[in-house]
Amino acid sequence: MLLSRVTRGLARMFGTTAVRKPNELTERQLAQMLEDYYINNSLYTNLLEFFRGENLWTPNMAALRNPTYAVVEFYAMTLWPGPLPDALPIVTEHDAIVEPIKQIWQWSNWGVKKQVAARKYAMIGDLFVKVATRDRERVYLQVIDGKNVSDFDVDERGFITWLRYEVQCLRRGADGRNEPYTHTEVWDRERYRLWEHTRGFDAELDRLGNPSTESALGELVPGLDFVPWVHAPFRDIGDKRGMPAIWPAIDKIDECNRKGTRLAELMFMFNKPHLATKANAVAPDGRPLPAPTFKLSGEKKSDTDRLSIGDMEVWQCPGNSSVDFLIPDLNWQSHRDQITDDLAEIARDLPEVRYYDLMESGDVSGRALLLKMGPAIMRVLESRGNAETAIIRAHQMALTIGKSLGISGFAGVGDYKKGDFEHTFKSRDVIPLTDDDRGNTAKVFVDMGVPLGQSLQRYAGWTAEQADALDARAADLKSPEQQAAEQEAIVAAASQKIGPIVQQALETISTGAIDALVKSGALERMTIAKGNGSATA
Repeated sequence: MLLSRVTRGLARMFGTTAVRKPNELTERQLAQMLEDYYINNSLYTNLLEFFRGENLWTPNMAALRNPTYAVVEFYAMTLWPGPLPDALPIVTEHDAIVEPIKQIWQWSNWGVKKQVAARKYAMIGDLFVKVATRDRERVYLQVIDGKNVSDFDVDERGFITWLRYEVQCLRRGADGRNEPYTHTEVWDRERYRLWEHTRGFDAELDRLGNPSTESALGELVPGLDFVPWVHAPFRDIGDKRGMPAIWPAIDKIDECNRKGTRLAELMFMFNKPHLATKANAVAPDGRPLPAPTFKLSGEKKSDTDRLSIGDMEVWQCPGNSSVDFLIPDLNWQSHRDQITDDLAEIARDLPEVRYYDLMESGDVSGRALLLKMGPAIMRVLESRGNAETAIIRAHQMALTIGKSLGISGFAGVGDYKKGDFEHTFKSRDVIPLTDDDRGNTAKVFVDMGVPLGQSLQRYAGWTAEQADALDARAADLKSPEQQAAEQEAIVAAASQKIGPIVQQALETISTGAIDALVKSGALERMTIAKGNGSATA
């Protein structure tokens, strides 16, 4: 079903991506297929021709067991949920870039588009972002559907060095009617070319004629020497394209749907009750008597002895004949158990689907949820890291372009080559703990002797300022009696430590010397309790 490993190997060997089997999907067709799995309406109708070619087709096959939507939405909920800037909290030593990046987000409508990016990323396996400008007054990030990127090359750092982008468009002709055409862009490190043609997707470039637009990159933006596109693989398996979230389970999903469809067909095939009337007697001459008749109003079938009454059929059997098989005694549960086993196998490949089962139970604590969702959480962290590396690179490109164009607010951002554009995003929980879970975790460590402020910072998400303010407030709220008791405890602990030292010093002084000191008023008389390390006045 998917792109052949053998064919891809041959393509790399011969230095081309044009080597394909007759029934092999192009990257665009593959992306469209993955979108069909996500939408899950008329899935197998859309894939009809391909399934027939691969002898995988089951008549009336329905997408009854398809976790794709749930898996993709799990990543939409966990990659960058919530509003900006909380969804992508910037961490940098160069504060001058923070406000320009937020301005880029606003121009890009990134608060909405980041969710589009998250869904396309998990669904298709690739995230493409183009850094574009409008009227040389704005610079913004444009999320590109991966199926419209026909091909691309990257260098050893993952920077795009060549890219072909194609999309189907409409334009109004001279007669006022809309006519389709193909918009093709090709980018490299030196120039940008654009064709508008009717030769369709993936046509050879030398057959497209002269481009309608051709510009050196430096003409688009002064000093531009990079392709303003970034790419991130959802899961990097060493291929040029990333691996989609459901890739390992597609064959299993199809097999589960074949079984589910067949079970549904059997259930609906025999869900109609049938009755039979029989005669248990024969005439004197030995002929079987016809079955008795009843006063039933229905439609008599002319070619059979059946009487249809609504959704029910009554069969009339002559003489001593009988019908032994009306409703089949099928082991429905066994068939259903097979489908359940298939779903469990799919859940091992796609642990993201467990999240919904755990949430439906309603009695799972946040810490238990984190443990049970461990494999899915690690996958989110991997894909988030890949995507955010690309987003940071896009930010740096946008800052460079904004500064080169002299856009207001970008003059003081610094210089990319000096490292002024370096930044990351603060670490965030994939599945945030509730306040109760955080509080209980902090309490465990406080009971173990960890200071309250430190525990709240580390385990409850408090900032250092919040923890310090709490400590100060707690000290102010103590009563005089509590403060006196704490002071007395401190003095007692100190006395316990210095008592032996004082005793040793006093024992070296003679009694006569002590009397002289007392008479002079220099020292109050003290009684030394030998052996217990204490001294009393």
